[in-house]
Amino acid sequence: MVAFDLAHYLSGRLQPNVSRVKEWLHRLLPVLLKAGVPPERRDDVAGAVLLMAGASPEPNSYRWTRDCLLRMNAKFTGNIPSMDGVPGFQTALPQSVPPVLVWARVGQIRTYPEQVRAYLLALEGRHAIH
Repeated sequence: MVAFDLAHYLSGRLQPNVSRVKEWLHRLLPVLLKAGVPPERRDDVAGAVLLMAGASPEPNSYRWTRDCLLRMNAKFTGNIPSMDGVPGFQTALPQSVPPVLVWARVGQIRTYPEQVRAYLLALEGRHAIH
């Protein structure tokens, strides 16, 4: 979390180019998710993930975002995570798609593992019918 906080601080204060901030987050987020994000910091990390997707809106970034959020046990039926804890990243990552719309899209798209599970369940159901 110290590295996350440092990246956030530098993003807000120095306003490095967008690609550098994205690189920092692409390196940090998998490590944070593997180590486990403290519950009190989940909104901050989720906010950074949503900002990454809003800065690079494409289906694969939405799948990546959903995967990250699922690893933090996000519930897509609720409200968007608070963005209050990541103003530095908001400054450094200009949004093509607002976070609330990213949240809605991420709630609708499925990761590839989710799609495979759904197909396997459908196949199992089909076999049970015959």
